[in-house]
Amino acid sequence: MRNFHTYYHTGQDLEAVVSKVDDFDYSRIDAVRSFGDTHPKVMEELVKSLNWHVELDESKFKFNLKDSILYWFEKNFGYRLFEYKNYKII
Repeated sequence: MRNFHTYYHTGQDLEAVVSKVDDFDYSRIDAVRSFGDTHPKVMEELVKSLNWHVELDESKFKFNLKDSILYWFEKNFGYRLFEYKNYKII
């Protein structure tokens, strides 16, 4: 968030705004899995320097009935139903 706020604030204003910003609330995310792979070499320094400590409960999926059926279908068959694509694979 600090990088975003540097576009609009500088100096003491930046410090005041950044200190007010809370961490992102990940509790409202429907379904996400933790990234377990390795990052590209270009990104390793950036990822190490960032202060991201995210704790996700991967066992909880907050879906309504329609979304849970679509999620189940996509995970089992590898195809997302009713997805709009503005291109055709040739």
